[in-house]
Amino acid sequence: MSLDENIVRNGNIKIGNLSFEEVEKFKYIGATVTNINDTREEIKHRINMGNACYYSVEKLLSSSLLSKKLKVRIYKTVILPVVLYGCETWTLTLREEHRLRVFENKVLRKIFGAKRDEVTREWRKLHNTELHALYSSPDIIRNIKSRRLRWAEHVSLARMGESRNAYRVLVGRPEGKRPLGRPRRRWEDNVKMDLKAVGYNDREWINLAQDRDQWRAYVRTAMNLRVLRSQQDIHWKESWPHVSAATVQWYADNNVHLLDWPAQSPDLNPIEHIWDELDRRLRSREMRPTSIVQLSARLQEEWRRIPVDILHKLVDSMPDKVAAVTATRGGTTRL
Repeated sequence: MSLDENIVRNGNIKIGNLSFEEVEKFKYIGATVTNINDTREEIKHRINMGNACYYSVEKLLSSSLLSKKLKVRIYKTVILPVVLYGCETWTLTLREEHRLRVFENKVLRKIFGAKRDEVTREWRKLHNTELHALYSSPDIIRNIKSRRLRWAEHVSLARMGESRNAYRVLVGRPEGKRPLGRPRRRWEDNVKMDLKAVGYNDREWINLAQDRDQWRAYVRTAMNLRVLRSQQDIHWKESWPHVSAATVQWYADNNVHLLDWPAQSPDLNPIEHIWDELDRRLRSREMRPTSIVQLSARLQEEWRRIPVDILHKLVDSMPDKVAAVTATRGGTTRL
């Protein structure tokens, strides 16, 4: 009797003398496994668990008695491990990445608090780019990618035994035809995308994983891809246009060295305040743009309308910023 016939008849799977009940999902070593191999439910559960941990230490994260360095350590040791449990096997889509980033940004905003605007002198929430610069550590998505690449190296090492179940699942191909429609993103697709982002475009990534030193160099790059250009204090933001394969190749061709850590403080970058001013001016308009062309035209128009006095105030504030950053030895400030 075939396996499918057996399932249809009594709802059980029989392997040898053992019979297993067919279920839609079950827990295995704390992780949720579904009958369609979908990780979305597990990621949702992990975020909920992380929220429970967050609310249990929320008073500590907002306390003025604890330093921000200690609060970040609480996040890394108490909350983050709960969220990232089993993340090496996750298949992430842009939607799941966004949900994870939203969760992390919520925790970081509680840690770093609000910021006083240079122009309006009002308190406001920190923008995402400001949060990432203040955090000065790889974000939650970079953590997942580096862990996934390390796990990919572990399961793809043929010299450790091709008879291992993990390796057989990795290289095996199921029989039969897949259903109609666009195929779902696979775990291996994520691995290839992670490698492509750091400049490796060859599809035979399993062969690359046999070289342990070279593979781990790619893992470190995926974890900490932030750069300074030459000797100038230019901080490249951690966004996809800056870590694409073409951009990484440009870094190599122009002798731009990659650093293993980001700049600690964004307080010496006054352009952020100009972006805020431009955003406020654009949002104050009654009619919102309905196309990219219209949005571009309005941005250029509002850019030309920004008073020179605002630029002068930002320039005049630089001595105070430098003094504040120097006093914190390169750390974050409240300016």
